[in-house]
Amino acid sequence: MSIGCTIIYYILNFLKQKRKDLISFEIKNLEARMASLRMILKAKVKKKSQHFRTTAAGTIKQGDTVDLAIVELAELQFETNEQFEKYFSISKQLNTYLKIDHSKSANTVSEPPPIAETLPGNSPLTSDFMTTDVKNEFIIIKTIHEMINLSLSLKAKIDHFNLTNLTQPLPEAKIIQFPSVMDVQKIFSSQETSPESEKIAA
Repeated sequence: MSIGCTIIYYILNFLKQKRKDLISFEIKNLEARMASLRMILKAKVKKKSQHFRTTAAGTIKQGDTVDLAIVELAELQFETNEQFEKYFSISKQLNTYLKIDHSKSANTVSEPPPIAETLPGNSPLTSDFMTTDVKNEFIIIKTIHEMINLSLSLKAKIDHFNLTNLTQPLPEAKIIQFPSVMDVQKIFSSQETSPESEKIAA
């Protein structure tokens, strides 16, 4: 091999390694951002679970259906698509339980049910899985929306990395995808375009 060919060979290898290092660095940054968002989401969902407890018409007994649902909601790790969907189904169940609870309570008039559909004007930004803590609800939606998009970016980066590193591929990334994704997209879009969302963000 001539000196010229040898130089070209080393240059190409150097550039290839640089591209690999750059993609690897980008993947680590995306993974770190995903971990950060997951922590934020878990904290906000725990806050939501506490909101369910404090807005109940009466005392929630330990071990009853509502208590177990609130505990399950607070302990969601958001590491699988099933756990994301569980967030929505449990939230809807709790809103239903507490709405019935309030309807049976003598405090119905002074303390309306803690569900978002009771907000003035029947806002298009709300849904049956949301509570009246609207600011926290939209932080949750915004965080889930960002995690969905981030999972797409992460998968694309890892797929690209693996195509050029067949001998040492990274574990395949999974896209965050679940039945209630459409609800997230709809509410996030409404939040972005509605003047009401500016008041919430303020």
